[in-house]
Amino acid sequence: MIPNIRVKAAKDARFEVTLIQSNVRLLRCELVGISSKSALAVCSAIGLAFTAVACSDSEQPQAKPADVAVPGVKVELLSRGASPQEPIAWFSQEGSQEVTFHATQGFAQHTVGAAGDSEAAKDSKAKADATTSTAAASETAKEDEQPDVAELDYDEVTMNLPLTAEVTTDGKGRQTSVTVGEPSGTNDERNRDIATAEGFKMSTEQEVDGRATSRNYTAPDAASATARASVESALNQMNDYPLIFPTEPVGVGAKWTVSNRVDGDISMTQKITYSLLEREGQTVSLKVEVSRKPAVATLAQTDLKVLDVKTESSGQIALDLNKVLPTRGHINVETKVTYGQDGSPVRVVQTSTSKSKWSPEK
Repeated sequence: MIPNIRVKAAKDARFEVTLIQSNVRLLRCELVGISSKSALAVCSAIGLAFTAVACSDSEQPQAKPADVAVPGVKVELLSRGASPQEPIAWFSQEGSQEVTFHATQGFAQHTVGAAGDSEAAKDSKAKADATTSTAAASETAKEDEQPDVAELDYDEVTMNLPLTAEVTTDGKGRQTSVTVGEPSGTNDERNRDIATAEGFKMSTEQEVDGRATSRNYTAPDAASATARASVESALNQMNDYPLIFPTEPVGVGAKWTVSNRVDGDISMTQKITYSLLEREGQTVSLKVEVSRKPAVATLAQTDLKVLDVKTESSGQIALDLNKVLPTRGHINVETKVTYGQDGSPVRVVQTSTSKSKWSPEK
């Protein structure tokens, strides 16, 4: 059973979230580098999406290819751009591409809106209540078997995946293969473990516009379950941004959207807006903007409602249409989700960040 998560902001303003029975092993979420305290929140139903795969109960390495669900996408052309205009399509060229993908995930949680949380109350009672509140909170923590996760300072972790990518074609579509070199990350304690996933492979069938029709993962026999889960999470983050082009001819300034679904602890509908900044032959530069909103009204396994979602993003990537992956670039997304309950002034605000960066191998 996952422990009750008691979100406390003041004596007279608190609510408790009781989760249903689960076989999730919470501290396994530390494998991606989140601290022990954060892991309890991250792996709960109000946790960080980056660890959703890492929190699986499977302990067996993936020795055979495992099919991965490919979410459906919708492509909409907003503007054709300037002349000259021509179609953008992926091609196939012999040889391999080497690039490093840096997957960063961050998380913070804060409680706001409780009674006594106004500026006037703070001004009049801050000094008098500071010592008492601290002592009371400390005493409550000792007596309470459940973790208090109301306040979590921002923490982030980065995984670095050296990738070798190859592409072939049958004349109708593309078959791409991406092999992971020795992965590493900013959590030094996990580097030895995640290094066992060296040789992890992702294979994808694609149409020439970039739309994936099937995908599978194959882990080396020596990979630990935690290493496999970590690499899967990083690759899933990369696949959250499908590089799909409109079928119509376009020119510089063209703009189109790709809508898909991003599944984590809370499922999100996502809209990616691509803008064509530059094209020279098979080299393309794109501006990337991302917006997300929850696909559900309530949080799974709890009675918390999703009250508000705000997304900020920035991104720009460079593509070689003969290759598999961006040659360089970044996509950064920050999402703030506010949760609450009917009849309670307390609001839990979670901030999660996703930073994706591609850099050429030196």
